Amino acid sequence: MKQNIVDNDLARPIFESVFGEDWDKLPPAMKRRYGVRPSEGDITRMHGHLTISMSKIVRPFKPLMRAIGLLIPMEGKFPTRVDFETYKDNPHTHLIRNVELKNGQFAFNSRWIQHNNEVIEILAGWICWRASYRWCEDHIEISHKGYAIKFGKYIIPFPVTWLFGRGDAQEIPLSEDSFAMWVSISHSIFGEMYRYEGEFKLEAHTDD
Repeated sequence: MKQNIVDNDLARPIFESVFGEDWDKLPPAMKRRYGVRPSEGDITRMHGHLTISMSKIVRPFKPLMRAIGLLIPMEGKFPTRVDFETYKDNPHTHLIRNVELKNGQFAFNSRWIQHNNEVIEILAGWICWRASYRWCEDHIEISHKGYAIKFGKYIIPFPVTWLFGRGDAQEIPLSEDSFAMWVSISHSIFGEMYRYEGEFKLEAHTDD
């Protein structure tokens, strides 16, 4: 059974140390969104829509994206449910995105681990995106710090930003239980190659 997030000094939210002194400045929606605790079986569920677009350069690679579970390989506006959760006896944070399609559902999942003040998002089981998080008065700024490869228990730098472009994102609180967001992958020569954006409402959840 998943548990509501509660205040527990013995298990602080993973992202409290990522944001550092900025944690106390976060508005309620952002604290709830990032409030899961390591190995505690916490879950934060969000409902909303994602609008996804990609450039002509990326479109030929949609079958590969679908095959290896890298990004969301379709374009348009889709109802989306996102679960941000931790599991008992597992230090990772899991982000489970369920995109509703006319003929079913597409799941895009990743795992997040903390490394110092950076977050490493593990995609397709081995491709890693490194990013920093900071609060900028009215939004969260998520800035590209490079790519890496997960090989067993090791995270190995993979300097291919020149080829794949950089990933950046923002999250903007709209109310005490909702926020807007966007994620963009842009290239120094080809411009923006991939983007998704949307608005989400958070809900308390106790059973899957």
